[in-house]
Amino acid sequence: MAGRNDGLLMAADRDEAHGSFIAGLLAGAGQLNPEASDAFEPTPSRFYDLDLLPRPDQLDAYYQTPDEFFDELETQVAKAKADAGVRVFNMSFGSPGVRQGLGYSAFAAKLDEIARAHDVIFVVAAGNLRGRDARPEWPSAADRALQMLATRAIAEERITAPGEHLYGLTVGAINPPKLKGAAAGAPTTYTRRGPGPGGARKPELAHSGGAVAKPGSGTGLRSIAPDGSLSEDCGTSFATPLVAASLAAVDHRLEGQAPRETLMALAVHKASKPSMLEAKPLRAVARDFVGFGVPRHADVSLTDDPYSITLVFADILPPRRELAFEFSWPQSLTSPTGKCRGRVDLTLCHTPPIDGAFDAECQRVQLFAGLAQLEEKLNRDGELVTTPVQRLKPHDCHLPDDLPYSEKYLLESGLKWTPIKRYGCTMNGCGSSSVWRLTLKGLTRAGAIYPPEGVAFSILLTIADNKKEASIYQEVRAEVLRRGLRLADITVAQRLRART
Repeated sequence: MAGRNDGLLMAADRDEAHGSFIAGLLAGAGQLNPEASDAFEPTPSRFYDLDLLPRPDQLDAYYQTPDEFFDELETQVAKAKADAGVRVFNMSFGSPGVRQGLGYSAFAAKLDEIARAHDVIFVVAAGNLRGRDARPEWPSAADRALQMLATRAIAEERITAPGEHLYGLTVGAINPPKLKGAAAGAPTTYTRRGPGPGGARKPELAHSGGAVAKPGSGTGLRSIAPDGSLSEDCGTSFATPLVAASLAAVDHRLEGQAPRETLMALAVHKASKPSMLEAKPLRAVARDFVGFGVPRHADVSLTDDPYSITLVFADILPPRRELAFEFSWPQSLTSPTGKCRGRVDLTLCHTPPIDGAFDAECQRVQLFAGLAQLEEKLNRDGELVTTPVQRLKPHDCHLPDDLPYSEKYLLESGLKWTPIKRYGCTMNGCGSSSVWRLTLKGLTRAGAIYPPEGVAFSILLTIADNKKEASIYQEVRAEVLRRGLRLADITVAQRLRART
């Protein structure tokens, strides 16, 4: 334990079972669940106990209004950061009935205010469906899963406040592996679904939360009881600390110096969905349950293979400006005629201005990234001109290349007004130019004003040889140095390396 807020709650009013289970997962989920140890962050986490929430029946005795709770939360967050350098805060609780539709609650707004004011990240549970409200077990066959979902009232299953917050991460729960009667990697019967405000991607991530126990089988997730014995439980409350542990490990490796946007982008960048949710019929619905997928361990998030390189661009985009970075595609992935091959993955995380008065349209500004191959083509006058050809596709895109994205599709799929975006493209030999341009632009809603202080962002750009043959790391690094990048161009342009 890194520290504790003592003196707020009386011992008899604490729910020590809930907190002890979370603490055990943070400190040693792999050791407590050896049959599935590969699924958990191998680096143990220390934790700081804020000791803020009593048992539900005692809540009114400590906080007369929600504002009183959030004021106390802010005080203790500031203290934990000052005393122990805590930047990642696990929040395994939710308030059903507070959020309306795809709106943005006052609870989420307050959480976002605290996150931005104190430069911290809240990792929040998506919330649980209880009793008869829970879904049946997720069928292994995609068509049967869709039939099951078609019988459900979507509006009754939305994530609970403050899970729709926009300056942090929200976590859904999937079934653990090797558990009888529960399809491994499928959304649990109780995990709530997104999206967030106005269609924003929520949850962003998922992890094993244990399955509801059945006769003859447990939950598949073990941790520590208050008396030190092993116990089993399930809930998004317990998937959330598994994500928080990996995020905290990344923050520790980077010595607490990485921007919030970079940390969240790292958590999302290499996340992957369980294989059963990659079935084409499920892609559109799976993102509302698991977001971008399950995050990788800290070491994997911070390292590249010899045939890949990850660049980080972290800065503030001022008003009326756009980022533009031109570079040459790796020579080893470029043919003599200029055709380029390889795999590109790009993750953008930004901190947009928010105005809760606009509810579902609370995000007043959004950023979007592009990666274009600069082709030379003849115009109508017969002149040779440089023409950018965009190559990136939004993550989870399942539309044909020649079909334009409608505004409705962009909103419903969470590809537009969302603080974290992922793009990708696999190329087997495209275009005729080795010159590429990375761009970042801003867009404001009607009547909104772009903040004069700018919008903070981080872009992670991974270039890889999809054949896993060419050692492109040194090649791309030399190109970046050749470009002579200055602070005026970007604040950070480097490969993140793990500290040991």
